[in-house]
Amino acid sequence: YIDTAVLAPVIAGKFILNSGSISKTELWVALNTGSFTHALRFVNGLLFLGALFFIAWYFLKRRVPRGLALKFAFLLVLLFGNSLVVMLAHTAKVWVLYMIFEIIAGSLVIAQEYYLRNRKELFISKYRYVEILLWIVVLSFFQTFVGVASAGLWLLWALFLRHISFWDIWQYVKKWWHLFILAGFTQVSFIQRAFFVRSHGSILDLQNASGQIPLDWPHRFLSPLRDAILSQPFILLLPIFIVLAFVFAVPKRQILVAILHPIIIFLIFYVLLGLDAAPRYGVILALACSFSLVMLLPEG
Repeated sequence: YIDTAVLAPVIAGKFILNSGSISKTELWVALNTGSFTHALRFVNGLLFLGALFFIAWYFLKRRVPRGLALKFAFLLVLLFGNSLVVMLAHTAKVWVLYMIFEIIAGSLVIAQEYYLRNRKELFISKYRYVEILLWIVVLSFFQTFVGVASAGLWLLWALFLRHISFWDIWQYVKKWWHLFILAGFTQVSFIQRAFFVRSHGSILDLQNASGQIPLDWPHRFLSPLRDAILSQPFILLLPIFIVLAFVFAVPKRQILVAILHPIIIFLIFYVLLGLDAAPRYGVILALACSFSLVMLLPEG
């Protein structure tokens, strides 16, 4: 919708300059799709930076403790030091929304855990916490299965860390279920596209075509690891961070989440779904490992 809001005035202006000629305007659009793509890349890049700026602004407004501020600063270093994140941040694709949703959900869970562990209080109210995580899952559902699985995993971690309960989720869903349905009606085009891809096949169908193309299991296992590490070499320090987390007495549940999060992401997206066709898919594992590194930092 934001991309449409940006391009619509441009096309409308050209339509007026063409004396209301639809055919001339269509031809102009067809001959300048590259320029439109650059405009969308610029908009998406601003969206990504705007989301990070908003999180930083909110943390500053709340005057978060130094330990949590350092965690977020470390996350920013990992994000801006990741070549895949930087590349995908200015694409005109859904990857931007995926990364924004993932960063918001992960940052929120880490902040809530920090406040509950160290200050015995909530970072944000439980109701608002459930609301944000649930809506990230719902909005991701209509964009990409990668996003909904990743966002859903953060919701599960919030349950595992005892930030919320299933009852809290049910209470919110029972109260606002009609809004979820209305949100679905605004995404009819995405649902139609999903059925189209399902009926005509996708890259996953080609990768998993048993009997036609034999699965290259070594490539399926090693390619995502290679792409993630090349995009952010800091990931190689994850085993060391795990050991240091035990030394500095990081809460065991937090350590378990940090260990399981990238493993589950790896099993779902690479082993099960086989997302190893292009290096850009390594960003999913790279983000998961980055959040694990942040969670393993001592909280003092």
